[in-house]
Amino acid sequence: MAGKHNGILKILDEERGINEKVKQLTWDLVRVIFEEYDGSGTFSGSFTAFDNDTYALKITFVDYPKLSLAPKSGDEIYYGTSYPEDKIIVIKGYTIRGKILKDKLAEALQHEIHHIFELVTAEKDGFFNNQADARIYAIAAEEARNNEIPDVRRYIGYAVYMWNKFEARAFENGTYAFIMSQDLAFPGDEISVAKKSAYYKRIIWIKKTLTFLENNKEEGGHIAEDVYGKTYDWLYKTVTYAEKECTRQYCRAIAKAGKDYDWTKGGKKTITI
Repeated sequence: MAGKHNGILKILDEERGINEKVKQLTWDLVRVIFEEYDGSGTFSGSFTAFDNDTYALKITFVDYPKLSLAPKSGDEIYYGTSYPEDKIIVIKGYTIRGKILKDKLAEALQHEIHHIFELVTAEKDGFFNNQADARIYAIAAEEARNNEIPDVRRYIGYAVYMWNKFEARAFENGTYAFIMSQDLAFPGDEISVAKKSAYYKRIIWIKKTLTFLENNKEEGGHIAEDVYGKTYDWLYKTVTYAEKECTRQYCRAIAKAGKDYDWTKGGKKTITI
């Protein structure tokens, strides 16, 4: 009976997109980082992942004297990059008077940990089955992070980038970690808190992209062809799917966080970070 019960819990966890092992490893690493970070601006450590291999974790922080001086938008806030072949995760973020922002660190870290989990589980070296898809993904990522091009092209880049299911799932995990690391006051608070997450900002950008494409078919067609070598119809279909899928994943993260959060702050085992 116990085996069947554990099987049901596993299915429920996977249905919501948050794997228990991913969650636990993220929280364990966050605790270690908080305990060992010496305020130097860098943190280096290692951890054993799901394939029992050792992965390196390298974090760089830029310190600001007060929160109002910290970045307000863009990837320079808190973001991570995984290098599965080299078994390294790199996180870049910031501190306020030497203090790490736990919610943002957890958000970026669980995102990357989930990437590793998916690759290990699927026994794959990468997320793409062909060079064409990998090329589109690389172009989209470059466009999204290019602050020297018009916003509309950056937003399109984010939409194409987020069209990939593995990114949507990783952002779902990051959003869950972001919410669970907060000090929430009452049921329903998780909804407003989630709007401060990186996922929410990107979904807003995707929605703006969809509106732009609906009202500017000719210009959208030029961007699709000149940047991605694709048609307007391909771009519109891609952005439409990204908006639908990301919104679904985002809402799932909120729902699971609301269910998992210890609203009592006592009386039952806490599972917050």
